[in-house]
Amino acid sequence: MDKLTHAQAARALDELEESLPRMIRECDGAHLMDAFSGEAEIIELRLDHDDRVFFRNRLQCMLRDAGLIPGDDEPCIGDSDDPQGQVPSE
Repeated sequence: MDKLTHAQAARALDELEESLPRMIRECDGAHLMDAFSGEAEIIELRLDHDDRVFFRNRLQCMLRDAGLIPGDDEPCIGDSDDPQGQVPSE
């Protein structure tokens, strides 16, 4: 299985984030995290080692922003105010 570039990983995470409201509507609480984790694992298996922290931070922010886990108001990687989260073009 080919590894994802950083930009490809960011796009895959964007797509996962876009699908989260649908998962929330369609899955009951017990199955929601299983569904989300299953989709996230598909991405994670194709990540380059250097993108693992980026990946985990994005997942945490998605879940926090959806109200599924507690969190603070720290900016998420990829937010416009976070220069470390800028996605390079391919």
